[in-house]
Amino acid sequence: MTSTTETSSNKTTDTETPTLQPKFHSAFAITNVQVCVHNVLDHVIPPTDAATQQKVAQTKTNDPNLWNRLDAVVLQWMYATITQDILSLILVLNDTTEICWKRIAAMF
Repeated sequence: MTSTTETSSNKTTDTETPTLQPKFHSAFAITNVQVCVHNVLDHVIPPTDAATQQKVAQTKTNDPNLWNRLDAVVLQWMYATITQDILSLILVLNDTTEICWKRIAAMF
């Protein structure tokens, strides 16, 4: 962020805040936004608490079509946000979001 003062003919910079560079691949940031917006984090990172684990297991059992459709949507986001080089390394048939995420994370 930059603070500026303005005179009649020009702007001068008082201070500048350095820009922080992310220490992760942009795919992680984009996917994190998507999973929060669409409430599908459990497709990427399995829950650790027992109550949520049970709820996820029930969803998979009670509505496998919904679960598989949401999983495919998240996979699509992931595939669309990584480079072709990375995609060629992680792409497999009959993948799940969770397993794909682990392969990508292991690369960084």
